[in-house]
Amino acid sequence: MKVLMTANVETVIVLRSCAPLCVSFTDYCFHQRALPSRRSVFAMIAIFVGASVYVYFEQSQQQVRKQSDESQEAYAWLASWFALLIFQLTYGKQLVTGLGLHSTWSPVLYTNALALVPTAGMGYLSGDYDRC
Repeated sequence: MKVLMTANVETVIVLRSCAPLCVSFTDYCFHQRALPSRRSVFAMIAIFVGASVYVYFEQSQQQVRKQSDESQEAYAWLASWFALLIFQLTYGKQLVTGLGLHSTWSPVLYTNALALVPTAGMGYLSGDYDRC
């Protein structure tokens, strides 16, 4: 939520769309999975280029508006969120692959159940419940 408080929604969406490129690389390194096909790599690189162009133009707009301190804070939160997202997507696969879950929804529910207590704790520590 801190990312959405400091950055706009479009930036979060663009960065999230780049996650498959990183996850495919970490899957190859840590899960001994095959690298994506040439066609998939081309599509992911096209997404990355589009995201880079968007970030470039957004930074140009930020400089026009002279909000460099706020944009640096936003990009710091985005970078930490993105690193945690890639870790969660990669490590989450490691956690659920050995459980024998057969339903498509079982890994999603299992991962969300594991995240419930830490998320509630972070909300309490950051004072989010006081704002309700």
